[in-house]
Amino acid sequence: MSLLLAIFSSAICVCPLQTSSPSAEKKLVWRSVTFAIVKFNDEAPKSWNIYHTEKKGLLLVQLWKRYLLVDTKEQEAYEIDPQTVKPRGKDVEWSPA
Repeated sequence: MSLLLAIFSSAICVCPLQTSSPSAEKKLVWRSVTFAIVKFNDEAPKSWNIYHTEKKGLLLVQLWKRYLLVDTKEQEAYEIDPQTVKPRGKDVEWSPA
């Protein structure tokens, strides 16, 4: 039983890597966080939002017209080109690829 579980879990880890290809770039839908508190220089920014996806540890933070990809596991932040982020109602669409 444990061998079957190990094979199944390794198949789950390998399958997404095999199905993704550079030509078939699929954008991720980032959902808006329902409750969050943001401070910038000890004040709340006038325009901000935080988005999350199914991947744990990654957040997309909007501050004014800028977007930051925050990796909480690695404690790193990357600036994202705002033209690559597409609003979809309350959510946004963006792919790291």
